Amino acid sequence: MVNLVERECSCAWWQFRCFPCSHAVQVMQKANRIPYRYIEDYWKTSFYRSAHDLPIFPVPDLDKPNPNSFGDSALQPPKTRKPPGRPRTRRIKSFGEESRSVKCTRCDQLGHHNRRSCNVAI
Repeated sequence: MVNLVERECSCAWWQFRCFPCSHAVQVMQKANRIPYRYIEDYWKTSFYRSAHDLPIFPVPDLDKPNPNSFGDSALQPPKTRKPPGRPRTRRIKSFGEESRSVKCTRCDQLGHHNRRSCNVAI
């Protein structure tokens, strides 16, 4: 049962969500009424735009220092020294990472050689 004057429906969708349910929309169409006029302002784009119309200013927090109070002294990165010697060319493996052993396709041996550098007599 739909009551258009009090904006109520027996399914209670309209009362809880302030938006007409499908039953109410059918009644509105049969009564030649525009359903858009029965929608609360909360669901309209004009309400959304008016809510975000004014600028929002942050609340000042007295526990944190003001970044503008430091003046011209900008925060610098920590001073680090370059380690001596030539930089590493191989990646440092993480803990538990297993290394893959090379298998020669010519002699089928595991080791540090491949088919091109294999010296095994066949």
